[in-house]
Amino acid sequence: MALPSSLLHQQYKYDDLFKVELTTVHYLLSVTTLTFYDGPVPVDFLSRRLNEVVSSNPWLDSRLVTRDGTVKIKYRDDAQTMDSFPESNQLGGRKLTILEQNEVPLTEADMKSHDYYTHLERLMVKKGSACVDKDEPLFHLAVLKLGPTKFALMLSISHTLADGYTY
Repeated sequence: MALPSSLLHQQYKYDDLFKVELTTVHYLLSVTTLTFYDGPVPVDFLSRRLNEVVSSNPWLDSRLVTRDGTVKIKYRDDAQTMDSFPESNQLGGRKLTILEQNEVPLTEADMKSHDYYTHLERLMVKKGSACVDKDEPLFHLAVLKLGPTKFALMLSISHTLADGYTY
């Protein structure tokens, strides 16, 4: 998906990536975790908290773009809500994706055995090279409902945003 034309006319900040990030952006997959919880899904709390976290760190709502002959990170410096890229797809970092139990193709046991990658790949952030100059999020949070009182949180983040060099 190409970047929407509205993004070309807004004021954004562009930051250089570290040399190691420019190298790893092409081949490393995202960091993706699943955490399991008992109880009903606190949708309002999770949505509010996600908004607070992304508003505090606009890089979470950024994109990778080519500018001046190199890949840079593009974000709104003044973003107060998760709307920096309002036309982006529904699986973007600004939205909390919720999958109902019948939409989750795996059992909790399958997920705990690390057999979830191929079944939940559509919720994972793509590797960096697949995100450059496209409307692809670098951060994503999803809720997978596993029953009326059981759910998992799936967090996926690009190595460009979170790795040993970034911290």
